[in-house]
Amino acid sequence: MFEMTIAREPRNKIDKAFSSSKQLFRSILQAIPDLVSVVDRDFRIVFSNLRGEHDGLNLNVLRKKSRPYCYDLYFPGREKQCDSCHAQEVFDTGKVVVTEKYHPNAGHVEIHSFPIFDETGTIEMVGEYHRNINARRQAEEALQEKNQVLEQIINASPLAIIALDDKINLTLWNPAAENMFGWKKEEVLGRPYPIVSEDCQGELMENIRSLNEGVARRTMETHRMH
Repeated sequence: MFEMTIAREPRNKIDKAFSSSKQLFRSILQAIPDLVSVVDRDFRIVFSNLRGEHDGLNLNVLRKKSRPYCYDLYFPGREKQCDSCHAQEVFDTGKVVVTEKYHPNAGHVEIHSFPIFDETGTIEMVGEYHRNINARRQAEEALQEKNQVLEQIINASPLAIIALDDKINLTLWNPAAENMFGWKKEEVLGRPYPIVSEDCQGELMENIRSLNEGVARRTMETHRMH
């Protein structure tokens, strides 16, 4: 009896330590704001930190099934895996896959998928976390719209408008500049500014440096070189 009690004590300590570590692991995953899940080779979800605040997902499937298919959760109504399945790509290549998908209810989602290996080095499961990027995509679309409006204004301007990089290579050449100087934008974009002679390039570079520092510079007079 005494020997059995001694044998049980280390076992009990191991069980308690394992249970504590498991609970800590789950607590960490539950605290992550992104949706984290693990799928097996049958594309069944074996773990998810889903708590109900992720819009557009089929939460009922988690309540009804202990290990639902991933497409049941993310794309209700599908009866098979997605055509461009990121988990399948990870199983096939063993590499981390980052992709964007549009969920009909949740919107734009960025998905990071990575392999989970067993003790023999075989990919046993795929871990993934889903990040809602609706705000980022909306900001990108708003910026794109503003850039389009700005481009229309520049192209409609009666004044020649050009832009240079820090090496005096042209990055912008509007239609008025084409009319004034005689070069089409295809001829000059990405090339050195063609109307500044070598003896004026030093002054132009100084002007550009000053402008980058927020200092106003005087105008320059030059002429078309050829």
